[in-house]
Amino acid sequence: MEQGMGFLVKTAARWLKGLLLVFAVSLIVYGHLTHGDGFSGGIMVACVFVAIFLVEGKAASARTLSRRAAYLTGSLATLALILLGLLGMARGGAFLKNFLVSLEPARFVLLSGGTIPIFNLCVGVIVGMFLFTYFTIIADYDAPKKEREEK
Repeated sequence: MEQGMGFLVKTAARWLKGLLLVFAVSLIVYGHLTHGDGFSGGIMVACVFVAIFLVEGKAASARTLSRRAAYLTGSLATLALILLGLLGMARGGAFLKNFLVSLEPARFVLLSGGTIPIFNLCVGVIVGMFLFTYFTIIADYDAPKKEREEK
């Protein structure tokens, strides 16, 4: 028997997941210039992978992004964020000091934010991957036998 939802829902999800991922990435990348940031983009990334999990089933979701890959990616992004903060300290400032500040005034340019876009990228990956990891853990949880018998 095929896992997941029906043909119509799967087709709509296939069309929407790419668009939603592009929107999530734009929230993360352009967060220092427009409304949005790493956290809101990360929530959108997690929502896309949770939708894949719900629509296509656990096996198809694991082929797209496994729990282990999500956890490892989130952990590497956390390490990158810590290193970014330590680099700010090493440059003679505080933790997460913006040490890539542009000397020329560049407004509404992608690389005008110094370390802020890198920070947003790390936060987006951390939030998205760990939220998806938490969802898969909760989805795999099986209530203890005693609780099931009481229902």
